[in-house]
Amino acid sequence: MKLNKNKKGYFRFILVLIVVLAAISIVGVISYNLHNEWNTEVQSNDMFPNVSKTEAANLNNSMPGVMDFFTLTIYMVLVIGGIVTAYFSEANPIMLGVAVLIILSILMIPMLLSNMWEEFITDNEFIDLRSDFPITDFIMSYYAHLFIGVIFLASMAAFVRRFG
Repeated sequence: MKLNKNKKGYFRFILVLIVVLAAISIVGVISYNLHNEWNTEVQSNDMFPNVSKTEAANLNNSMPGVMDFFTLTIYMVLVIGGIVTAYFSEANPIMLGVAVLIILSILMIPMLLSNMWEEFITDNEFIDLRSDFPITDFIMSYYAHLFIGVIFLASMAAFVRRFG
């Protein structure tokens, strides 16, 4: 098997995961909002039988939890993947300065996405849904802080392997 000697550090992959997590969070809230409106229509319409109304209400009640834990799962994959990738990368301590500069430039993206989330979730249409997604709201509100923690753990994993 041929090993990939790509020395870019997979920064594009990290950027994609960062943006995908934010997109999934926003799409989850929008889809729940649409599903809420649809459920209201189903519950108020006499054309649907009670079984359909019960199923629609059950689906509407379980959707925030599913989307919340899906966001948490994506975040945990980002954390574990970052640490494992850093551990198996060949990091030279001299490159720590360059890595810090690249990480600081990448850190702007989670900060922007966190601010975008705050603007989005505090909109009049979505403000009531904020309490339905506590995990997603926590991750996205503190996205930059959590990202710094992941980078710290990944940096430790990268340089511990070299000295351990």
